[in-house]
Amino acid sequence: MNTAIVLRGPGGGGKTAVSIELCRRVKNTAHVPVDKLKKNNPSIPEDWCQRANNAATQLLERNNNVVIDEVFGKRSHFDIAVNDLRDMATIFVVEICFSLEEHIRRNKTKPDDERDRNDKDVEDLYNYYLAHRNSIHNDLPISDPNLSVEQIAQKIIAKSGLKQ
Repeated sequence: MNTAIVLRGPGGGGKTAVSIELCRRVKNTAHVPVDKLKKNNPSIPEDWCQRANNAATQLLERNNNVVIDEVFGKRSHFDIAVNDLRDMATIFVVEICFSLEEHIRRNKTKPDDERDRNDKDVEDLYNYYLAHRNSIHNDLPISDPNLSVEQIAQKIIAKSGLKQ
């Protein structure tokens, strides 16, 4: 059975960078970039969660592992994105969440087209995420901002059982 890695946490945690690193290290692993799926309907989370589910389903049917990265604050959004995958893959959930100050700092290093508009937006999204985070089980919490992308990817590989 293949694996679906779900990376969740507030913006600026490095979810996309870790997704790309996992795909680089683990054969037959594909990234479902939810941020790109959101661009068409950013205000309708149910839409982009379903689109993530559809993309992941197609990749799993082709015998790939998948990495899905998104905030997934609300349990209902997480369920839309992964429910259909449970019969096709082992679901492994990783939370990447640092302090608010660290997320603000990291947001400022993103390219303009990926950056949240301002510190208040980062804070609002961070607080939204924290308000809903406990509704979803995490298999691996990552909270050390000193870990590199490579180190986080290695922890995920080791804990999830993915083969390099």
